[in-house]
Amino acid sequence: MTTSFPGCTLAECKGIKRDTKVSLGLFYKDYYKETKVDEKKTTYMVEGVRNWEAEEGTDLRAVLEDFISVGKACNIS
Repeated sequence: MTTSFPGCTLAECKGIKRDTKVSLGLFYKDYYKETKVDEKKTTYMVEGVRNWEAEEGTDLRAVLEDFISVGKACNIS
C-alpha cells in the first residue's frame, strides 16, 4: 500500500520540520469570476490560484518543500 502526502509520495517526503511558525501567507489566492447570464442575472464563481511562495521557517514553506510540518498554532478567531 502506498501512502502519499499532498504533492509527494511517502518515498519523496524529505522528513519532518519541527517548531515551524504558522504562515501568514495564503494557500490559495482566490478571486471571483463574474459571468453575466442575462440582463437580470449574474453568477460568481470562486477561482483559486495556488500560491507557491511562503515565508522561510513556516509550516507552508515546509509543506511546499515536501516536509511534514510540526508546530504550535493558536486560533485567535
